[in-house]
Amino acid sequence: MRTFVKGTNIKVTEAMKSYGEERLQRLGRYTHFLREVTLVYSVQRAWHIAEVTTRFHDTVLRAEERSNDMYVSVDKAVEKLEQQLERLKTRMDRRRRAARDRGEVDEDAEKVVALFGVDEAAGDEYQSVEPLEDGRVVKVKTYSTRPMTTEEAILQMELVDHDFFVFMRDGGEVNALYKRRDGDYGLLVPDTQ
Repeated sequence: MRTFVKGTNIKVTEAMKSYGEERLQRLGRYTHFLREVTLVYSVQRAWHIAEVTTRFHDTVLRAEERSNDMYVSVDKAVEKLEQQLERLKTRMDRRRRAARDRGEVDEDAEKVVALFGVDEAAGDEYQSVEPLEDGRVVKVKTYSTRPMTTEEAILQMELVDHDFFVFMRDGGEVNALYKRRDGDYGLLVPDTQ
């Protein structure tokens, strides 16, 4: 497993780099399916932020933590990513068993459980963009997608630790899922009239 340690708005010292690499080694039991893990240190106002990102099969997993201490943020982010990996593995295993009990085969779940992390998908691509009048787009992120159910989209959204997720349904319709303040989810469906 390759590890990358970077900084945004902060110079990464050798001590920070070695601490981050050491903590990422906690993910060592997943090295047979995680090809690379990236840790990004950043500082915003008084917050020390650690963001850990990896790809698992066709899923991006992301954990971000912030605190007044960078090392605490790193520990919590790595722990959170470990929990996400375990949750994903458990859900896919449950889904696979449920399909088998019904006498069906859930190909996605079978693939994830069997290969647990083989990453054939291309990585994220970033481009720079021109500033807009009222603000500016500072990052454009493209990602490959496959048709999925709302339940799968919720899982994906939880794994990348975002408040929203744009996905394509089986019919090719693009939907947006978002997390509400009450902990439930909202779904935006285009009006095709």
